[in-house]
Amino acid sequence: WKLFSGLLCFFSTVSPDVINKQEDLALRGNATQSSSSDFPQFHAALANDGITNTNIYALSCSTTDRENQPWWRVDLLDVFNIGKVIVTNRGDCCPERLNGTEIRIGNSLQNNGNNNPRCAVINSTVPAISYNFTCNMTGRYVNLVIPADGAVLTLCEVEVYKAPELIKKGNLRMKMYSSENLGDSTVTDKVLQQVRKRERNDDQKSDFLSVNLFNFQSFFLYRLNLLPSEQRLLLSCTGPAIQNFSELKM
Repeated sequence: WKLFSGLLCFFSTVSPDVINKQEDLALRGNATQSSSSDFPQFHAALANDGITNTNIYALSCSTTDRENQPWWRVDLLDVFNIGKVIVTNRGDCCPERLNGTEIRIGNSLQNNGNNNPRCAVINSTVPAISYNFTCNMTGRYVNLVIPADGAVLTLCEVEVYKAPELIKKGNLRMKMYSSENLGDSTVTDKVLQQVRKRERNDDQKSDFLSVNLFNFQSFFLYRLNLLPSEQRLLLSCTGPAIQNFSELKM
């Protein structure tokens, strides 16, 4: 909870679990690929090591043998709502090899995970570029597969990010005791005009309800129905000055 002096009194209305800085889920996952016998130094884990160097000889890219329907897979170790997948292509040679690569996401390992629902197909192969695909799919496994014979799958980095958290908004009920005549519609309208929801823009976790008390000398009792718990805030203000603030658990 945060409270600021001045014209506005703030208190948090929701406490969602928000990731301020997105985490690349692939970094903590286990990668495997269909083959690497010809070039064992270019193993699967090089495609989810957090290094986006596009020169394969810097040992920052994975590659398979030339084979039928080569694939690469990362096991995220849990099921996630996946918002986007970013694929970085090789830059020093052969960018066309990535053409036709499918991104598939799901929970099945049937056919090595290549039968899971498809998010996207890479149809353009510019060297050293990172392709950003919006998926909004649920799954534990992220596969990249080329559904063609005699193909080579080379990946310099695969990044996987969660979809934005959906915040379930609760209802706010505010009971007000005031020396003002709240039976007067004019006064009531003036009070309600001072109450509004404020969206944060400073990467903090919570939005706030803002109450401008500059024009009122009042005692307020707020009762908030929050998920999963219910809390009561007691806020006493005189004009713009904050006199007392407390949180009472119910």
